Amino acid sequence: MTVTFGAWRSFRVADHGAVAKSWHYFVRNAARPRSAIETHLVDLLRSGLSIVLDVPSNTPSSRAWMRTLFEGAGCSHRLRYPDVADEVCKDRLRRRNEGGGHGLTVSDQDFDHFTAPFVPPTAE
Repeated sequence: MTVTFGAWRSFRVADHGAVAKSWHYFVRNAARPRSAIETHLVDLLRSGLSIVLDVPSNTPSSRAWMRTLFEGAGCSHRLRYPDVADEVCKDRLRRRNEGGGHGLTVSDQDFDHFTAPFVPPTAE
């Protein structure tokens, strides 16, 4: 099972059934789906199913939530951290924006704002 960033971003939230359409909305509401899916994810992990969560885990607190999932299920985990320079990411976003195949255009300023709280993962 894979939960992607796009699915996470589009999660319908309780307030008026709104769908994330901007980075500001996403940042404000990113943690909301957690309570709705965490018990289900732990149950899936306990059943032996492997799960890939392609969702934001850019801060120690967001990674701590991820830790509650695999610890609650009593299973192992693997964190994949692509250490890619900001300029490479911005170039990729510019090319994606130019391609027009994505519903959300991300500017360099949006990228800087969204990644400002990023803390690289540590061994713990």
